[in-house]
Amino acid sequence: MWQIAFTLALVIEYWYYFAVTTLLIIFVISYNILRKKKRLQIHRKYRKTGVLDAKARKEAP
Repeated sequence: MWQIAFTLALVIEYWYYFAVTTLLIIFVISYNILRKKKRLQIHRKYRKTGVLDAKARKEAP
């Protein structure tokens, strides 16, 4: 029980650190999601043009 009170006291005392940390975590997660969407978009573009298939055939034994 004292752990909850201790945590609440820290949050009340240092709320700005928690706010900044939370915002940074949200920013990193959002950036990774956007980067993944962009990567998939580029992959789809090259898949449609057949570049990836030709490269795979060239490297196949």
